Amino acid sequence: MNVLLLCYTSLSVQLIDNYYKYYSGKLIHLTTMEYAVIESQLSEDWLKESKIDLVVIIGNAYQKSDFLFNLARKSTIPFFFPSKDIVTLETSKILTKKLLTKLDIPTAPFKVFLGKDIKKDKTPLVVKYDADYLGDQTEIVFNTFVLREQFENKPVLVEEFLSGEEFTYQAICNGSSFTFFGISRDYKKYKRKNTCGIASISSQYQKSIPEIDSYIEKILRLLNSTGILYCGVMNLNIMKVDNTYYVLEINTRFGDPETQSLYPTTNIDLFNLFFLAATAQPLPNIDRTGMAGVCIQLIHKDYNNIEKDMCIYPTLVKDRNIQFGDQLIWSKKNVFGSLTASAYSVEDALRYILSYLEDKHLGDYVFIDSTHG
Repeated sequence: MNVLLLCYTSLSVQLIDNYYKYYSGKLIHLTTMEYAVIESQLSEDWLKESKIDLVVIIGNAYQKSDFLFNLARKSTIPFFFPSKDIVTLETSKILTKKLLTKLDIPTAPFKVFLGKDIKKDKTPLVVKYDADYLGDQTEIVFNTFVLREQFENKPVLVEEFLSGEEFTYQAICNGSSFTFFGISRDYKKYKRKNTCGIASISSQYQKSIPEIDSYIEKILRLLNSTGILYCGVMNLNIMKVDNTYYVLEINTRFGDPETQSLYPTTNIDLFNLFFLAATAQPLPNIDRTGMAGVCIQLIHKDYNNIEKDMCIYPTLVKDRNIQFGDQLIWSKKNVFGSLTASAYSVEDALRYILSYLEDKHLGDYVFIDSTHG
């Protein structure tokens, strides 16, 4: 199988390793985030000339590209990439809430206000913005709340803060059905931002949860009834309170680092799985390795100052117990790659990473300290 992989996340290292574990074909990996470059390089003719059998597109930035949506929709070559209708479930938190409510899927109680009308009656509360940019749409308000100026006259979702066991539940969908991919949990969060996990853990014991599977089935059935086929990743942010599983959000992409810690627990040809999903074929159960996984991202000590031009970067050397994600200096420069380890327990995998980092020069980047959570 010849594959075009368009991926600009640290997860790309695991995907490339997985490809060469099963195939000796051609893998073309594009890492650019510049839409002008993508549009100048990609076309249906180019894909055919390059004898590409499957296109895999992973990363939140690509999910706002009309060019990629249109290319995927018109192409005769399978794309593992959600449609624009599907991505709206992630960009519009309000739409997702309406969908969950219609389907009687438990979710945190909420109200929708014009931004200027939001009243902070009690805290903590959760404020969610509908926005094209994925990944920075949610704020947990403990004391002071400052509305984002551009939302003064726009609808804003205000959600009750729930406290319980939080985790990410990932599935791969083929349009009408799905297969359970796994569960991961945030290990640390940056300054209490619930959408900014800087590390994740995945247990060696991976088991689907029937209640959550029923939620996914309801969502797929409703979308199918409106002519929308959900092909791709369904990433549910779950909060378990007492014995109820609440869906806080639906994300339409692999999480980074959530999926990186989950990958070591899997034993499957991912690109065959992607191909089956993209061509609406039955999906297999995921075989497991019996290993646990941990992923830690290195973030800038001044994470919110996203335009640092003179960063001092870490100096790291390879280690046999650690898998290094692409050490990409993201456009924001606030994240410097990732480190993933696997072992027969989460504790041992975490110990590998923390021991490795203990004596390393990290420059302006950190992994865990008292400000992270």
